[in-house]
Amino acid sequence: MKRLFLVASWFLLLTIVVLSIVPPQDRPVTPAPHEAEHFGIFLLTGLAFGLGYESRHAAQALGLVLFAAAIELVQLGIPGRMPD
Repeated sequence: MKRLFLVASWFLLLTIVVLSIVPPQDRPVTPAPHEAEHFGIFLLTGLAFGLGYESRHAAQALGLVLFAAAIELVQLGIPGRMPD
């Protein structure tokens, strides 16, 4: 089961990267509010990392916060994208 969470954690992280850098018109649209989509994928990613890597939870939390900040900064340099 741990292996499944390890794979899921990195897959979700990659999904966040891809959805963050593609043009807005190429992103999938769901009926959920934009903030709920962000909350959901980051929650699932955090849970997957926490269950896949069972130690150093504080380092994981800090890493995910830094990752989120980096994604926001990257979006500044992509035409048509803005951090949100």
